[in-house]
Amino acid sequence: MCTRTHDSEIRADDHYLKYLSDHYNQRLILLNYAGNMDKVIEQLKRVSHQTQAGKIIAYVQEQEKIYLEQHAFIQEGVIEGYFRGKKACCFSYFCDSERRNSKHTAEEDHILHQALQDTNKKTSPGEFNKYTIRNVSEADTPALAAFMDKHFDTYPTPVHDPRYIKKAITGQYLFKIALFDGEIVCTASADCNQTLLNAEITDCLTHPDFRGQGLNGHLIDLLEEDLRGSGYITLFSLARAISPGINRVLSKKGYRYGGRMVNNCSIMGNIEDMNIWGKIIG
Repeated sequence: MCTRTHDSEIRADDHYLKYLSDHYNQRLILLNYAGNMDKVIEQLKRVSHQTQAGKIIAYVQEQEKIYLEQHAFIQEGVIEGYFRGKKACCFSYFCDSERRNSKHTAEEDHILHQALQDTNKKTSPGEFNKYTIRNVSEADTPALAAFMDKHFDTYPTPVHDPRYIKKAITGQYLFKIALFDGEIVCTASADCNQTLLNAEITDCLTHPDFRGQGLNGHLIDLLEEDLRGSGYITLFSLARAISPGINRVLSKKGYRYGGRMVNNCSIMGNIEDMNIWGKIIG
């Protein structure tokens, strides 16, 4: 299995942190923390230097943002309800100054404007009768991995590896697929955080021949229905800022734009900007 990411912890008398070293996307992500925030941030910067990360990402509560600002972190957005109903402030520290510079700001702003202006379009459930729509099973993992590998040159997580998908669906992921004549034509998943009662909508992909039919939006609706029934409070998604389709879908589904994470992760062969979208469902 791909080992391009791993979790680590640092424990000291006056502080604690857990972080993800994401070598593939050249970033460090703060996962959990407690105690002296100045020491937590200093540790993150030390580790980022050791691992040659280009960016550090931290989601913190409103009252803690002052600490990150004092250490030259930049707030790139917010996710309402992220911390069991409380807002998360999304901060980044650019270890590599060049990584602060977006290359497609004008085009991404235009795509966002179009997505926000798009009106809701209701799709009748009957339009999806020709598809088989269900949760992913272990038997689906080779076909799903091949589908993702074919349509994504690169991706932030190793979804091209059936072993990764198998581990994901037996853990914290809820994964849905749509099939036509037995072939996967659309996917969407939710990375669920049972502690914080939030879930990230991700892995949204539709085969080019089946786009424009509302399939991805329908799978997102089904994920939302399941998660609401399980007591989740907030859904959010980091959508490719350069992709009109997924931004339009999320806007139509009632997600609110929360900012843009610049040069956030590797997808389709490049380090790309990601738009933050959030929706409170609980």
